Amino acid sequence: MKKFLKILAVVIVLIIIAGSIIWFAYLRPTPPPISDADRASIQLMPLPAKLSLSKGSLQIRAKFGHKFKNDPSEKLQSAIDRFYKKAELRTGMVYADQSDIILFIDHSQKESTLPQLHDDESYQINVSDSKINLKSASETGIIYGLETLLQLLEQREGNWVLPEVKIDDHPRYPWRGLMIDVSRHWIPKDVILRNLDAMGALKMNVFHWHLTDYQGFRLESKVFPKLHQMGSEGNFYSQKDIEEVVQHAADRGIRVIPEFDIPGHSTGWLVGYPELGSAPGPYKVDTIALGVFRPVMDVSNPKLYTFLDAFIGEMTTLFPDEYFHIGGDEVMAKDWEENERIQKFMSENDINDSHELQAYFNIKIQKILEKHGKIMMGWDEIQHPDLPVEGIAVQSWRNHKSLWESAKNGNKAILSTGYYLDHKKSAGDYYKIDPEVIKGAINIEIDSTNWTSWKTQIHFRETIIDGHIYTFGNDDDLGVIMDFNENTTGISEVQKIGNKIDFSNETDFGEMTVSLEIQGDSIKGQTSLSFFELELIGYRSGGSDMTDGIRLPKFDKIEPLSPEEAANILGGEACMWTEMVDSITLESRIW
Repeated sequence: MKKFLKILAVVIVLIIIAGSIIWFAYLRPTPPPISDADRASIQLMPLPAKLSLSKGSLQIRAKFGHKFKNDPSEKLQSAIDRFYKKAELRTGMVYADQSDIILFIDHSQKESTLPQLHDDESYQINVSDSKINLKSASETGIIYGLETLLQLLEQREGNWVLPEVKIDDHPRYPWRGLMIDVSRHWIPKDVILRNLDAMGALKMNVFHWHLTDYQGFRLESKVFPKLHQMGSEGNFYSQKDIEEVVQHAADRGIRVIPEFDIPGHSTGWLVGYPELGSAPGPYKVDTIALGVFRPVMDVSNPKLYTFLDAFIGEMTTLFPDEYFHIGGDEVMAKDWEENERIQKFMSENDINDSHELQAYFNIKIQKILEKHGKIMMGWDEIQHPDLPVEGIAVQSWRNHKSLWESAKNGNKAILSTGYYLDHKKSAGDYYKIDPEVIKGAINIEIDSTNWTSWKTQIHFRETIIDGHIYTFGNDDDLGVIMDFNENTTGISEVQKIGNKIDFSNETDFGEMTVSLEIQGDSIKGQTSLSFFELELIGYRSGGSDMTDGIRLPKFDKIEPLSPEEAANILGGEACMWTEMVDSITLESRIW
């Protein structure tokens, strides 16, 4: 008996030890890097990776001064000068003397004047009651640390102070961008510079500059001057302006990525050079800012590639970053389909449809960009198995699915789905979006014994979006799946009265409400999405009551990303499209 008790005791001890190992190594909740109390009392955007507050503070006086451990570069000297100017605006004190050395700046390496992807952006701050230590291996880290100190400044009992705090900060993602569309409505240079200042204050490090579209070509080309002379209505940036913006951004740790949208969204190109288009022309700059229009480049024309090679060569002298954005979204195929010469070209080259024709174009453009030392970047419509993995970065605007497909394929990927600032959503909605979390997964009951399918189209002016609507279950317990634009979403709360179906769903583009009416084998209705009213029409395409072999399609489950695949997601980029925004309203909508 005693032997049994000893064995039992040993077993219990081993179980406790094993349980402790499992708890502390795997199951124990990871403590947050910032406590709830510190979160409530600190005012920083973005929150740093780690932070701990003490109760004391450091008072800031007019003789506030600094000292660099190593000689500062011109870039760092400009950053400290900006720091004092901003502090003067904040506190009202003029820091002209700077004899009271409080801020000690330690950076161990100099870097190129131009920021690059994967630069070390980490920094550490230690504020005591008598001094500030700011340390980073990089100049960019020091610049970020200075911005954090400015945000930490606060008034207590009539004095300006910094709280005693320790910060160890580094970004989650290396790509934290803002895109500004300057084509739909012209945005002058001074507004761009102001927004770069705001980006720098929030440690955003990529400015994506959408420079061409239907409504204008907004940049000077000395090689092809009719681009800006005829395609801009007089509103364009000179090459000297471009150099100023690139340098202004670089001083704040911001990379500049230009976007020249091709082969669609191309009216701005074709006004001056109509021979590059797929329709006879002439072309004129579109004055309507909203919509997707027909003009598209003739990608079967060899002269187009000679033109673009020369143009890209000129642009690489202005934009030093390794990434070069070609757009590639929403290509309208009507002018391709109605051009007999292009159709003959497709037949001779075994090109089956417009998607394959665009892929043909993208492959040739990728090689041109590679020749000029650039990595091609485009919206998620450029995805194609024939494009090289290493030479392509994909920006997903339609859904998370395309982002994850790119990451799984090995492409570098950036998320913009859900970050469209022109949709006027609440801050809470934007902060729910995460590159590594897919919302709207299908969770309704898929009743394979009681279902219907409708092949449908959503119409908006000349734009047509093809898709399907599926219904499952009985009238009093109905579920719906919508499959449009490669977005598949399940809706469980559906109301059906007679032959009418109504439901709503929260999407990344705002709330969508759908009202449909079934008329025999046809379906029609209205879809409201954000501020758009869209017409929906369709016809019966399948169902459990049909006996001609039509089957319910398989709705694939999206598997989680592996760590290696997740590493291909570079980050995210907020987008400010300007269909209904101009230079006066732009900043209130962004910030």
